[in-house]
Amino acid sequence: MLRPFCSSIMELQVILFELLESFKYIFSKAGIDIKRQSAGIIIPMVRDEMSKGTQMPLRLIPSPIQ
Repeated sequence: MLRPFCSSIMELQVILFELLESFKYIFSKAGIDIKRQSAGIIIPMVRDEMSKGTQMPLRLIPSPIQ
């Protein structure tokens, strides 16, 4: 028997997976250098713009409907 809310968590994971798969992810600038910075967790930062804080400049493009 599943624990309470386990099926709800699985449903949310499926929805999230479908949303993530429905887009293409590309860097908004060519030749950008992303550094993985440790701050208790790993956060993305642009190497030349670290003073601006956490950044992950992406462009989202809807994928064609299949």
